[in-house]
Amino acid sequence: MQEPQIFSNAPEFTLAFEIVYITKEFTTYQMYWHYAWIVITLVFMFVPKIGFFYEMMQLHQNFWSRQQE
Repeated sequence: MQEPQIFSNAPEFTLAFEIVYITKEFTTYQMYWHYAWIVITLVFMFVPKIGFFYEMMQLHQNFWSRQQE
């Protein structure tokens, strides 16, 4: 059955579907991996200080891409 198109644009519905899907479809290892990603995503969304780590990652990537040229 197709899921209604409306839901796919709403993050909270997507998250709910994701959790239900994971619980039904995935093996234990993959399930934990997906739950970890959901938690990480939520933390990144709600904790502004993580922006600092994001900046560091960007700087790190820029540094390495410059090294390789």
